[in-house]
Amino acid sequence: MKRRFALLHPLLGLALLPLAGAAAGAAADTPPPAAGVSELKDTIVTSDHLELRNDGELAYFAFSGNVRLTGTNLEVTCDKLEIYAESKKGEDGSLGSVGGLRRIVATGHVVIAQEGRRATAGRAEVLPDEDKIVLTEDPVVTDPQGTVSGERMTFYRGRQNGEIVKPRVLLRALPDLGFPRRPATDGPATDSTDGADAPAPESASSNGAAEDNPQP
Repeated sequence: MKRRFALLHPLLGLALLPLAGAAAGAAADTPPPAAGVSELKDTIVTSDHLELRNDGELAYFAFSGNVRLTGTNLEVTCDKLEIYAESKKGEDGSLGSVGGLRRIVATGHVVIAQEGRRATAGRAEVLPDEDKIVLTEDPVVTDPQGTVSGERMTFYRGRQNGEIVKPRVLLRALPDLGFPRRPATDGPATDSTDGADAPAPESASSNGAAEDNPQP
């Protein structure tokens, strides 16, 4: 039975937005949307199963089975989603409060969809403290301008740059730039001077005559 889990942490959805350059605040409260950014929506996670642990310093959430996360300009699907966050146990031994995000790991058929952009990978790791997301295991990012694939992709939050190991870039077809086409030829071009200085071949008849009439 699929369960629905509402906003676990105010920054969870924003932490998964480095590909779009959306900003995630460092405070526990959800920051107001920046200019040009869609109105913030609650982050919702659904999955078949949830495991959670809290040792007083670190809270661990593991969603598995048909995992789907939706939020502001964001949809993520994967087989498993693990979330590590700072934590403080309650005085009565309860799970207590959840603080800043430490790490988010999505594995298995990962798809990250945002407005105009789609990323797929076998593994996606978000490191909020380093403001970056790392895609591995055959990552591919597609947008209206083309498709980029590679062995490993690293994108930084709020910056229009990244690093790709062994990249392959497929761009949209370029328009005809109007350059004249090179005329076709039936065969390789020859130089009219080739062979001009080469000696003429000996006549077959003269050679034969010499052989038939040897000198005494």
